[in-house]
Amino acid sequence: MLISLEGIDNVGKTALTKRLGRRLSKNYSVRVFHDPPAIEPWISLRPTLLSDKRISPPSRALLFLASRIDGYSRFLQKMLPRYDLILCDRFIDSWFAYQTVVLRRSFVRPKDKTRFLGELNRICIETNLLRFPDKTYLITGDVSETLKRGLKKAPSVFDNAYLQKQVQRNFIRLAKYSNGRVEIVDSTKLTLRLMTDRIERSIRTLLR
Repeated sequence: MLISLEGIDNVGKTALTKRLGRRLSKNYSVRVFHDPPAIEPWISLRPTLLSDKRISPPSRALLFLASRIDGYSRFLQKMLPRYDLILCDRFIDSWFAYQTVVLRRSFVRPKDKTRFLGELNRICIETNLLRFPDKTYLITGDVSETLKRGLKKAPSVFDNAYLQKQVQRNFIRLAKYSNGRVEIVDSTKLTLRLMTDRIERSIRTLLR
């Protein structure tokens, strides 16, 4: 089973993924996957991908897509049959949530931006270059707080309150039209431990 955790930057996805991996590995075979993937050359390219402002928005979007396809073909496709559970710290939903905001000035007509992202995604899914997760947990949060947490990390082109708010709205919109695949977990109302407990119970039910 492929399960992803999504949300804006610094909302707690990585900490949740690690905790869930440790807990669930007591009863199931579990692997954790990160997006962009924690494999070369993407480890070395990560600072460029996230911080180099010389890269045009459409080019950056395609680089993110390339890293996701590479991680899927080199890691996920091979691991899915071998493990009970793959936990993804981000995956395919980030493509739409982030890039529809980032690309807002790259196309004259808004519908062209949507078509660009949608068609690329459709082709990747239909040709088995990518797939949707079986279940996604969307972690929502207070943007002002997540930006404060981000100050402890390397700067990113996504460190912007307006952008992060728009991205979170996009994620919530995706959840609304996901036919139940995406479940929202509000981090402003739950501690990290309680979020872990809730998601763990849900995953264990799915794995039965």
